[in-house]
Amino acid sequence: PIDSDFDGIQQLLRQLFLKAHINLTEFANVIISQNYIGSVIKQCWDDEMADDEEDDDPNVVFGITTAINLTSRKDAEFVKQLKTMILERAEKSSTDATLKLLRDILTNEERTTGFLINERYINIPAQISVPMLENLCKEIKRANEKNMPYNFAYYVMILKFHRKEAKKGKAVEDFFSNPEEELFARESLASFEYSVKGESDTGLSGKWRESDEEMTPFRKVIVIDGKKLQGIVEDVNGFIHNS
Repeated sequence: PIDSDFDGIQQLLRQLFLKAHINLTEFANVIISQNYIGSVIKQCWDDEMADDEEDDDPNVVFGITTAINLTSRKDAEFVKQLKTMILERAEKSSTDATLKLLRDILTNEERTTGFLINERYINIPAQISVPMLENLCKEIKRANEKNMPYNFAYYVMILKFHRKEAKKGKAVEDFFSNPEEELFARESLASFEYSVKGESDTGLSGKWRESDEEMTPFRKVIVIDGKKLQGIVEDVNGFIHNS
């Protein structure tokens, strides 16, 4: 991530958090400032690009994968707002056990918690997630070798998915906006979900045609054991290549 990626990163954060009260300007600036961690997806440009593409913006960001240290950045406004949002949603939608775990890992400074971001536009294929996530794991490992604050005991993630309501005799179906994130959800220590219907979501929500079944947009907050990230990424690699 570099300075010219600011607007694109902010837009991707906006689609993840929708109308949540979070300082996305500060959030995007922190992502850019830690440019030794994380990757963005952008169009590859060179001097031989066709003339009819000259009006396209080379700074468009199609995806971002990174991790933010919520513990060391506890005094940042956006971190305080993010923690508040998660806990307020959990109080309404999670089990007592999940709420207790989230309160512990978001407030206990003895164990470092990271916020894992794996966000992209819906038309970008899942295959791109493999090098993005593998690169993140390598960068975190290198950062830890240099005694930088990325030795995470836990990761918190917010996943986007849409739910097709059950009809008579059929089960509810969930469709993840980023298909690989279903594997993250399966390996989570705890999770809860909440509807964001009516909060200006993009993608699969609503009806495409009159005959289509309605898809309700949701968010799922998950907690991952920090030691499991590498294994989950390996599972994602296998899932993508076998799909």
